Amino acid sequence: IPAVLSISDAGPNPFDNAFNTTVTLGTPGAVTIQLSDMSGRTVYSRSEECVEGSNKLQLENLEGLSPGTYILLIETNGSSATRRMIKR
Repeated sequence: IPAVLSISDAGPNPFDNAFNTTVTLGTPGAVTIQLSDMSGRTVYSRSEECVEGSNKLQLENLEGLSPGTYILLIETNGSSATRRMIKR
């Protein structure tokens, strides 16, 4: 079973200053949450302990980001999942 099974319910998308997402893990552990711009520059990063199953995560205080497309990357135990997010 992969450590990261899915990212779901990422929204609102497009977002203004914050968005929520649900990450489903096959095993409990620390996840790294990154938001990168389209040039690959990390504009937001944090780590959080998550449980097996569904975990609701909130990314806040994103008002300083320029409007455009960003990639949400969730990594844990060598597995990763991505989602494209649009900042209004």
